[in-house]
Amino acid sequence: MECCINFRTSYKLSILRKKDILNLIKKHLSILLLFSFFFVNSQINLLDESFDDGIPAGWTHCSSNWGESPQWLSEHGALKEASGPYFGPVSNLIILPEIDITSISDPTLEFDLAMAVGDTNVLLSIWWTVDSTCGFYYANNRWIIDSGWNSFSSYGTVNSGSKHIILTDTFLNNSWTPLNNSFQTISLDLSEFKNQPRIKFAFNFEYLNYMATGVCVIDNVKIFGNSITNIHQPSELASFFLYPNPASGLVNFTTNSDFKTGTLRITNLTGKTLLEKMIDSKNNNINISTYSPGTYLVYFTSVNNVISVQKLSIY
Repeated sequence: MECCINFRTSYKLSILRKKDILNLIKKHLSILLLFSFFFVNSQINLLDESFDDGIPAGWTHCSSNWGESPQWLSEHGALKEASGPYFGPVSNLIILPEIDITSISDPTLEFDLAMAVGDTNVLLSIWWTVDSTCGFYYANNRWIIDSGWNSFSSYGTVNSGSKHIILTDTFLNNSWTPLNNSFQTISLDLSEFKNQPRIKFAFNFEYLNYMATGVCVIDNVKIFGNSITNIHQPSELASFFLYPNPASGLVNFTTNSDFKTGTLRITNLTGKTLLEKMIDSKNNNINISTYSPGTYLVYFTSVNNVISVQKLSIY
């Protein structure tokens, strides 16, 4: 009897140990999957500019009065337009670099805005285009940017005709410098552009009439969103592998057995596409010898439209 009791006790302990091991595996597997979910769906910045080093390359100027001659300046680590007043309506744009919004979900444009207004006839407007550069025509007593551009939003005082009314300081002269509490953060939902692989946005400071006066200061411009990898099955967590990583010269791109064909795309962190090619075999060598050192994003879209993304470091 004692033998049987010991056997049963040992058997029960064995079952408990197995249960403990299984619970431990389940616990850590859940944590691993949760970590993987948040890693893949973390925020991606397509554009992040604070202007501490001036106006960066890729930001271009477009003015109804001055063409591509710069009217926006970098001052005190921010973007500033204070070129007026003028003897008639003038629009001065600064155009942001082209980005690919298809690489993120929940896309957002965010920036800090401060304005000082001498009269109510100045405003800041946001424009977008997919196929235009710089061009204006005059109509209805104001300069209109060409038809390739589209108005998206605008900000100003009550009588400016803008879509959104904001608090402004009193304009004294063009040397006005905003205080920290002069800024307000503007966030714009860009979801309507989620299918645009090549799009440009622009800030347009508009002098609406004769001798209109004001100053516009913009800082901390960001376009960001979440990764659109959309994990639904564990196998999708690793639809492709990159090695070595970090790399230089060549990097090996290998798909797993479930995702053998699809489209490979490499972008920099501003969203510019550097390489796009069809993948029809499991193992591929990618030449990255011409890429500058830094961090890049590698996207793989399978034939059944599963999109995965990984970071690639190049040294």
